Amino acid sequence: MGTRRGGSGVMDKSPLRADAARNLEQVLKAAPAVLMSDPGATMERLAEAGGIARATLYRHFETRDDLIAAIYHRALRETQDAIERAEPTEDDPTEALHRVIDAVLRVGDRYRFLAAGHPDSPSIRAHEEEVGGPLIALFERGQQSGAFRQEIPPRLMAGFLGAAVNLAVRVVDDGNATIDEAASAAWTLLLHGVGR
Repeated sequence: MGTRRGGSGVMDKSPLRADAARNLEQVLKAAPAVLMSDPGATMERLAEAGGIARATLYRHFETRDDLIAAIYHRALRETQDAIERAEPTEDDPTEALHRVIDAVLRVGDRYRFLAAGHPDSPSIRAHEEEVGGPLIALFERGQQSGAFRQEIPPRLMAGFLGAAVNLAVRVVDDGNATIDEAASAAWTLLLHGVGR
């Protein structure tokens, strides 16, 4: 099962042929590495990296923004998987928070070119809400256990976590910290903001 572009350039959920789905997967896997080294890479360059013709790429994505949106959705799916593997419902909330930050930052590091901005749409906002659900639940659990401050809404805490990760990604991209250093700093700074 895959997705393809509708008449307006918006991705729909109708099935793709196996070869078309394979082409789409190749591009979505290859494009981030190209965009990391060249954020302004053309559709032709991105098609080449994915091993397909530019015309084939345009059959999937009407515009470059459509492609970037699809890459962002992929990054969000990987983030969801990373959060789940970090087991945010297990152990002390502060330790769970450390694991989550580390896991999310490592995904963000693979998509650093998105830290400066990404497309916005109702589907993207809905997907971001899905990603934020387990984070909000983690902060709620921390409040119930007394580990986190009560006066800060969990949704706001989750928003600050996202902002901290984006900042940490930029710090790594600038060469001012390793991923491990950035993850530790983000956790420390965020915890001192929400910890008691």
